Parts: sequence; C-alpha cells; structure tokens
Amino acid sequence: MHIRDRDHAGAARLADWLTSEVGHRTIAAYQVDGAAPFAPAVIAEVEEALLEFDGDEAQGLTLSQAHCGRCHVVARDTGDTSIGSTPSFFALKAMVDWDTRFQIFYGLCCTNRGVNGRPLSLGTLILRAQ
Repeated sequence: MHIRDRDHAGAARLADWLTSEVGHRTIAAYQVDGAAPFAPAVIAEVEEALLEFDGDEAQGLTLSQAHCGRCHVVARDTGDTSIGSTPSFFALKAMVDWDTRFQIFYGLCCTNRGVNGRPLSLGTLILRAQ
C-alpha cells in the first residue's frame, strides 16, 4: 500500500491497522451475503539457493594477481604490495556479504572496464549499486 501523505496521522494509523494481525483478521472475517470477499494474502515460502563457487584455483590466483593484485593482497605469500586502504581478499572473504560485494564489483567494473579502460573506484561502485 502506498501512502500519499506520510505526514497525515490518520493515513499512517489506517495503514498500520490494515497491515496488522488484527486488521488482517477483521478484513478476512467481513462478509457480504454470507460470503467473504477478501482473503488473507498467501505468501509463498522462498527457498534460498545455496551458492557454490568452483573453478581452477591456480588459474584464479593467476588472474587475481594480474587484475586485482595492484590494489588488493590476493595471496599470503606476496607481501604487502597493495594499497593500504584497500581490503585484502582475506578481509573481503570474512565479510558476511562478500559474494554480493564481489558480484557488484565484477558486474560494474570488470565487465565494462570502468571509465576510459580504468576500473571504477569502490565509492563509485557503491553509489551505482544503490
């Protein structure tokens, strides 16, 4: 439901009631000539897909060192050759939403090569993702 005037106390109160358990039960119990014209919405359960990442680890390391190693630490044995403010792959992987962050970065930066062939900054990527 869209409320046109969010500052109107009566509209907000009605919307709260319509979406409450009491509101749902009251509307579902309403009858016209013995028939209920309204029924509660049936919300289907969504099964969350389990993401699996597979591939050639050696090839992945080679590609990440070539394309990501300038900014990120991508392997433990490479030393500190990254930009200090850029998280390492290990720090990124520890984030709960690392896979979403990677997909956004890859989709916006790596597939279209950013601006003038240079990767976009993370700030630009975040703004574009919103």
